[in-house]
Amino acid sequence: SEAGHNVVDFGAHSEAVVDYPTFIRPVALAVAKGDVEKAVIFGGSGNGEAIVANRVPGVRCAVCWNMETARLAAQHNDANII
Repeated sequence: SEAGHNVVDFGAHSEAVVDYPTFIRPVALAVAKGDVEKAVIFGGSGNGEAIVANRVPGVRCAVCWNMETARLAAQHNDANII
């Protein structure tokens, strides 16, 4: 637990090329079910990952490139995944 929050790692644990939906969808489902409150996902451009995550009802995933865009996505778009 970091700063009193539960941390769950759904990630790939190597540098091998992976099929990213295999990792992104379980994260999005965990957010949608309330198993985790929010999530951060990583990928190449982030666009494909956001598309996969946003296909899950209840998920609002935004592509962010700095702290300001992440803050605005959470504040103005109620993003629960960045």
